[in-house]
Amino acid sequence: MISLKKSLCALLFSGFLIAPLMKAASFVYDLKFMSFNFNLVSPPNNPYWNSLTKMQARLMPQIGVQLDKRQALMFGAWFIQNLHTHYSYFPYSWGVTMYYQYMGKNLRFLLGIVPRSYQIGHYPLSTFKKLFWFIDPTFRGGAFQFKPAYDPNRWWNGWFEGVVDWYGGRNWNNQPKKKNYDFDQFLYFVSSEFQFLKGYLGLGGQLVVFHNASSHSMGDNYPYGGNSYLKPGDATPQWPNGYPYFSQKNNPQGGEIGKYSNPTILDRVYYHAYLKADFKNLMPYMDNIFMTFGTQSSQTHYCVRYASECKNAQFYNSFGGEFYAQAQYKGFGIFNRYYFSNKPQMHFYATYGQSLYTGLPWYRAPNFDMIGLYYLYKNKWLSVRADAFFSFVGGGDGYHLYGKGGKWFVMYQQFLTLTIDTRELIDFVKSKIPK
Repeated sequence: MISLKKSLCALLFSGFLIAPLMKAASFVYDLKFMSFNFNLVSPPNNPYWNSLTKMQARLMPQIGVQLDKRQALMFGAWFIQNLHTHYSYFPYSWGVTMYYQYMGKNLRFLLGIVPRSYQIGHYPLSTFKKLFWFIDPTFRGGAFQFKPAYDPNRWWNGWFEGVVDWYGGRNWNNQPKKKNYDFDQFLYFVSSEFQFLKGYLGLGGQLVVFHNASSHSMGDNYPYGGNSYLKPGDATPQWPNGYPYFSQKNNPQGGEIGKYSNPTILDRVYYHAYLKADFKNLMPYMDNIFMTFGTQSSQTHYCVRYASECKNAQFYNSFGGEFYAQAQYKGFGIFNRYYFSNKPQMHFYATYGQSLYTGLPWYRAPNFDMIGLYYLYKNKWLSVRADAFFSFVGGGDGYHLYGKGGKWFVMYQQFLTLTIDTRELIDFVKSKIPK
């Protein structure tokens, strides 16, 4: 009887709390469409990334309850369909969204399965290439953001973002007859940038941590049925004497064929800290004009397994630098990105390929230089961007930054992305209809 009274009291108390929210609650909806078209032309048999064409479309419908001006509960899904292949089933891949959001004046909180479009941070291409953000459009966890409104009279302006992604990008593989290994079980993002001296000087940085916590890290099957991604004899940058972990008979370092591959990647940490010089105030007629320079580095924590044992954990450190410059005028832009490192990243790409390394494969090279042109058109409901750029990859002695004789490979890429926010489009159409 006492417990019943307590339950009734709790129910009444929660009713008093929820009632004001329910009175202010309203139905909300959202529908976003995105088309992602990508073409890569590269020399045959190059050791970095072969020619590739992808044409895909993504639809993300959502409905929810707006609890008040700052809080909402949202539910929905996303669907991706291939346009460049002959798959007859729909969708090619899909997933759900369900999350709570709080949008305050300076602070924002998101919790659940959240669209990545809410992220305000930008992260290194060494960790995530553009294709990743398209095929994995949600994070599973929570985000905290600090972003006060821009104030030209304040001595500083800036923002901060922290994200915990429970599955770390391994959750899109829910296709027919596909294996979902989930070996990047935890993924942590941190990104921030602050401007000083009226915006002329900026300090920024990003930190991305992959932590493997699943059984696939320490004993179950790895991708490719326990075989290496590449085969003995294939070109492997960073390994001038040959890759020692190829899966083959009588090579315990390469794992056990059909069961597991070696080495086991335990953790990966990517960090990018930079200085930024922004010249927008000097040239207000420009859309943007700035340059950055800083470290582009990573650390890999791994061990070489023998059967079920994983002993003598080791670290591979890659310390490099990156320069980036961009200028845009009335939507037309040009950019240049140059990366260099004597110990490049993605050290075990020959074993795991892009199933583990979701970044741009060119960070395996001693250096690369990317030069591109683009056009961007954007309003409240439509965003269209077209890119065309060349990348010069390789150099050094073929394995290290220092030395001569290494081959250079020239890659040519084109991007075309189109995004439509149908909610904003409907509001725009309504505003044009005479009352």
